[in-house]
Amino acid sequence: MRISECIKKIRFHLGVNQTQFANLINKDKTSVCLYESGKRKPGFGSLKKMVDLANNNGMNITFNDLRDDL
Repeated sequence: MRISECIKKIRFHLGVNQTQFANLINKDKTSVCLYESGKRKPGFGSLKKMVDLANNNGMNITFNDLRDDL
């Protein structure tokens, strides 16, 4: 699964919009929009926050899920 798809899946699972998700990971809405469209990749700190959020809310996400297939 592509990073962008996984990020969107996490956000949908949490039931939040892009602005709310951005607040949860201490980013702005534009960054989340760019992550989900695949135009930008999040840094390690943001990825860690996303994985922690997902796993603390019943998902089973690993860092391997958040890497693009080559």
